[in-house]
Amino acid sequence: MNLVKNISTVVKFVASIGVGAVIKNAIEKSTPENTSTVNKLSVWVGTTVICGVVNDLAGKYVENEINGVLDMFGLQIKEEPKKEDTNG
Repeated sequence: MNLVKNISTVVKFVASIGVGAVIKNAIEKSTPENTSTVNKLSVWVGTTVICGVVNDLAGKYVENEINGVLDMFGLQIKEEPKKEDTNG
């Protein structure tokens, strides 16, 4: 099942980056070239925030879809137990 988890992680990563790139390109193409430095900075910050939110949503969507397919076949991706902090 480790292979399935690795494939799921790669697909989620690629989907998130792809969606973020599309959003970034759309915003850049619709922003006029002759804007002020303040507006360019504002657009850059807004683009970064929007891309982050959309990347997160895309990753969750892909993960849910993969889990749905796995559920149809009676499979599950096992979560590894979290290691406890021993630095006390």
